[in-house]
Amino acid sequence: MRERGDPDAVARARRAASDDPPRGVCSSEAIAAIEDVLAAIGDSCPDCSTPDEPEDLPRFK
Repeated sequence: MRERGDPDAVARARRAASDDPPRGVCSSEAIAAIEDVLAAIGDSCPDCSTPDEPEDLPRFK
């Protein structure tokens, strides 16, 4: 589940990346990096395994 507790935080992060990107990175690359991180949130659950993945440790349910 994605964190949606502070919807303005994403806008502030994008604005900061656009206005003052890290040295050696253009603003579009900085914004793309933020978008990549936000898109990856909630992709997987570390305690869950997919049916084709072997379980390394026993899972308690």
